[in-house]
Amino acid sequence: MFPNLAALVIDEADTCGTAIVTQSTAVGTPVNITDGQVIAYTVTVTDGAGNTATCPVNVTYEDDDLPTFTCPTPQTVFTNGNVNCEANVPNLAALVADEADNCGTAIVTQSTAADTS
Repeated sequence: MFPNLAALVIDEADTCGTAIVTQSTAVGTPVNITDGQVIAYTVTVTDGAGNTATCPVNVTYEDDDLPTFTCPTPQTVFTNGNVNCEANVPNLAALVADEADNCGTAIVTQSTAADTS
């Protein structure tokens, strides 16, 4: 949602009446963005005589929402039947089927590669 940049202007003034502060995109407008994207918007102050002053405001959008998923249930892994009592690491990442992210695709990995012993 687009922030209220006009509300951040606190020192508007004019000798010919009340200055009106507006911004180029309405507050609350949904904006399609990517993480880290910077978009320049314009804040405008207009006086009673129709004179205007403007300034650009860069807004950086950052994704601070964590991806979501359901953890796999506990797994039982049996040894390979060899003398060293080894077992292969299961592919736990493949058991995650509901991964989601608000700003793109969630990528599922695991800390030890599957099928290593």
